Amino acid sequence: METSNILDETDDLDPGMEAVALEPELEQPETDDLGTGTEAVALDPELEQPETDDFGPGTEAVTLKPELEQPETDDFSPGTEAVVLEPELAQPEPAPSIGRRLLRVVWEVLSTVVPAIVIAILVNIFVTQAMVVQGPSMQPNLHYDQRVMVEKVTYRFIHSPDRGDVVVIQVPGENEPLIKRVVALAGETVEVQVGQVLIDGELLDEPWAIQQGGPNYPPTLVSPLHVFVLGDNRPSSRDSRSFGPVSVEQLIGRAWLIYWPLDQIKLIKGQADGRIRKRPPQL
Repeated sequence: METSNILDETDDLDPGMEAVALEPELEQPETDDLGTGTEAVALDPELEQPETDDFGPGTEAVTLKPELEQPETDDFSPGTEAVVLEPELAQPEPAPSIGRRLLRVVWEVLSTVVPAIVIAILVNIFVTQAMVVQGPSMQPNLHYDQRVMVEKVTYRFIHSPDRGDVVVIQVPGENEPLIKRVVALAGETVEVQVGQVLIDGELLDEPWAIQQGGPNYPPTLVSPLHVFVLGDNRPSSRDSRSFGPVSVEQLIGRAWLIYWPLDQIKLIKGQADGRIRKRPPQL
């Protein structure tokens, strides 16, 4: 019998157990080892399970959307509110006091006026000086209340006075500087007769306008570093006929320009224009 043959090919069984023949065409699917009572579920290859982190039993895996990021915040204690200060709401600066405003105004005035005063003083001492003509001694070339500019550079740094220069001098015993004209230089013998000047016995031809007269002056040798000065209005002038030749150290400078009144603005002529004419003086 066929049953006998099947029994012969089986393993030894315990008494009372039935032998079951398995059909070869019905194979059991391969499954992972599962516990007792666990159902095996076949996974569809097209439907892959998402990879998740390991969680404990009963924990649900939640996938965060990448576009929804949590904002970064500072660490605060629980129950503390974060307040954002607006930068445009700055505290206004307090207005300066009256004392500070006054000090600022004084400082601005001093910083502007003081340098200007210092520069004006330096220019007046070393470069140029304005002077007012007082008295009639230089008429008809200079008149009362005319303003003249006196430059101080030439005699200090360039050359000594020339004949014909109109100079401003400071004479001992005089309250105010005097303005006169140079007529004789160092090393020359000067003489004045009836307002006319003789240099080494010869008449000085003066191209500037003069008024003759006044006291005479005997022949005198002009010492080195000295000049002999006269006013153009000889009858009404206090000059070297009264106090003698003048040291160049007493010269304040050379008058070269009349700048006031405006309708009388002009250069003062006469520098180095004096010539000696060989003829006797008219007595």
